[in-house]
Amino acid sequence: MTLARHPVAPARHAARPRTPGSRALGLLASAAAILLTAITLTLLLPGAPAGAHAYLESSNPADGAALSAAPHGIRLSFSESVVLGASSVTLVDGDGRRAPVTNLRIEAADPSETEAPVAMVADVPVLAAGVYRLSWQTLSSDDLHRTHGVIVFGVRTQVAAAGQHEPLPRPVEILARWLMFAATALVIGAGLARRAYRDEDSVTARRSARAVLLIGAGTGAGAALALLLYQAVSASVPIGDALTGRYGLGWYVRQAGFVAVALSALFAGDRPREERARPARIGLRSVSVAGLAGVLLGSALTGHGSAGGPTRLTMDALHLGAVSCWIGGLAVILWCGRGAERRAALVRFGRPAGWSVALTVATGLYLAGAETVSLDAIARTFYGRTLVLKVALVVIVGVLGGLNHRRLRRRSGTPRATVLIEAAVGTLVVLLAAVLTSSQPARESIYLAPPAPSVAVDQARADLQQTLTVKPNQPGQNVVSAEVFQTRRPAPGPITTVRIALRRSIRDSWSPAGAAQAAGDGRWSLPIELSTAGALQIQVTTVRAGLPAVVTEFPWTVGVIPGSRPSVLLSDRASGPGLRTAGFLAVLLIGGVAVLLGVSGGHGGDLRARAGGARAGDGGTGPTAPEPGPDGATQDGPAVLALSGKTGAD
Repeated sequence: MTLARHPVAPARHAARPRTPGSRALGLLASAAAILLTAITLTLLLPGAPAGAHAYLESSNPADGAALSAAPHGIRLSFSESVVLGASSVTLVDGDGRRAPVTNLRIEAADPSETEAPVAMVADVPVLAAGVYRLSWQTLSSDDLHRTHGVIVFGVRTQVAAAGQHEPLPRPVEILARWLMFAATALVIGAGLARRAYRDEDSVTARRSARAVLLIGAGTGAGAALALLLYQAVSASVPIGDALTGRYGLGWYVRQAGFVAVALSALFAGDRPREERARPARIGLRSVSVAGLAGVLLGSALTGHGSAGGPTRLTMDALHLGAVSCWIGGLAVILWCGRGAERRAALVRFGRPAGWSVALTVATGLYLAGAETVSLDAIARTFYGRTLVLKVALVVIVGVLGGLNHRRLRRRSGTPRATVLIEAAVGTLVVLLAAVLTSSQPARESIYLAPPAPSVAVDQARADLQQTLTVKPNQPGQNVVSAEVFQTRRPAPGPITTVRIALRRSIRDSWSPAGAAQAAGDGRWSLPIELSTAGALQIQVTTVRAGLPAVVTEFPWTVGVIPGSRPSVLLSDRASGPGLRTAGFLAVLLIGGVAVLLGVSGGHGGDLRARAGGARAGDGGTGPTAPEPGPDGATQDGPAVLALSGKTGAD
């Protein structure tokens, strides 16, 4: 929301003039604070998983698979590490009888790596022919989000797949996260409000804003503690185990950030800048900036931002910071002031709000690409539909902000009704952000177009020409056929054995499938069981009498089970890379414009800039107020990070 100027009373204390170079330097320093902290935290952390929720990537048996023989066990492969103590698997036959599932365990390539993808494995008894329903639930060790699902398979029986199952967020978790986000908005908004209420007769408003800041910091820390206790107790996980990995580090960083922001506001008080030594001002400002960076980055580490590296963490933190500046600043200004002083504060808040809106849209575009994989994922999932609703509300708030901007430019009074509606709808935006953070992102591969299945692959190795086929080439029972012909004449020796081995990727070891049976005319076949669709490598070893064995590796793609994937609704083409690129470029553009404005000497939205020149309440033109000079960590509370165009540095 960009607002007009309004006359204000002269400031009590004149500030030293700031050069364009110092403006740009302050802007760059504040913007770099979050980025450098994100990079440092990422380097100190183990590698990031594929997603912030532990969603099922594949299973053996696959959903909808018809097996020719009973499986020896169950294998569920997840996108990230899960908590074994909070996991369970239940197997029920078509008559409702429960089959025992024993020896539930976690298998990982590196057991010491707590953030990497894992497989949950269990043993089952010999199953009779029929339909079976496998229900599972587990807990992500990365963000303590619970995930559950259902798989249907048949033993010597054709079955229909259960399909995708999306867990819904729990209301208690949504409430706790909403309180944390609202508290963050109040903390940052109170810092903005203290800068906006900088008139000599606005001491009461500044004190009220400081009280809101302290209440927000306390509420945020308390809500974070309540969420931790709720997640740990509901999952039967000890607190110490919950506070491990990225989640634990993020939780501690956020709590420390709330404490730092509160302490800087307490020690700053309402004393003028001249009454404190410069080292004290710099120290308080540093604590304030570090505290705000800790709150924003801690929130990113305990949410979906934990899934990425420095860029993703930075985008998540900037998005929360931009929304907090926009919604929190508006709410606190409305709450703390009255009459003409509130209108003057709204005027000064205009350009910072505009910068915040722009940054909210840009970072939101990037995050939408990081959390959704296609238009179908957006249209078919709870997460995607909630995201669309949030975008719609952001558009409404933007329109209201533009309307308020015009009214404040052309009228003497404050458009109280539309400003209050803007703040109320903004509160709903924060609530939807909490819902999204509590929900499972729409990143499952089921919403992406599957790779085209292989039909036949030819390979020439030594003097052998080989053709490989797999039918019906889908999870379940298949027959692999190899046609092996000797191109040399006369043939150097008869083919005595053809052996088949399988593996999923080059990181896996070969799993022998057995020796194929001769079918005449150089054809060899072997029944095999394929667990999942997707990429596969097939090794064919041809043995001839008196000659070295010839080993040939065939790349292969297993098709999906018909009916196991939803039909295309809008598009199943990958949309994430394009959205992320567009959002990243938009953020760079906003940062570049902000730096250029700082270098050129433009106010760029500084809350301490002149607010004169607007039409006053009596219809006259008010005087122009000089730069008052309070800084973000002393008289004006915690510094605002780069969103207002300046940082409050001297």
